[in-house]
Formats: sequence, structure tokens, C-alpha cells
Amino acid sequence: DDDDDDDIVETPKSAAKSAGTICDEDADEELLKRIKQHQKEQDEKNERADKEKIEILNSMEAHCAKGVETTKEVGQSIVSAITSAMGDLTQAILQKINNN
Repeated sequence: DDDDDDDIVETPKSAAKSAGTICDEDADEELLKRIKQHQKEQDEKNERADKEKIEILNSMEAHCAKGVETTKEVGQSIVSAITSAMGDLTQAILQKINNN
């Protein structure tokens, strides 16, 4: 005695509905994968941009430090040149005084 009364008989409408649900779940899963992939790509892009910014800032810092060093050197050479010229002028004045 086969008791088929408990078996659920799918009508074309219910079969289409359950297939649609499966399709919706697949679509949701695919959409979620795409969102995650896009977010991953954005994160990588932002990370690269941050690294580039850090490199630029480090380069600028090094450039500024070199500029400060160069300015010090120029300043020292100017002071040295003025000191030397004053010494020469003092010598010339003393020599002029001694000759008179």
C-alpha cells in the first residue's frame, strides 16, 4: 500500500516560485560577492594612494631639510665673506694710518 498522500505535489506555479527564490538567493550572493570585491579594490586603491602620499611627504621633508642645510651653508659662507672683507678693510685702514 503506497501512501502518496503525504508527498507534496509541486504545481508549475509553486515550482516557478521556488526556482525564483533560488535565483534570487544566487543573485543576492553574486551581488554580495561583487560588493566585497569592489570594497577590496577600493581598499587597495586607498592603500596605494596613502603610500604615495607618505612617499611624497617624505620626499618633501628630505627636500626641505636639504634646503635648510643649504641655507645654513650659504649663510655661513656669507658671514665668512663679510668677516674676511672686514678684516681686509681693517688691515687696509691700519696700513693707511701707519703710512701717514
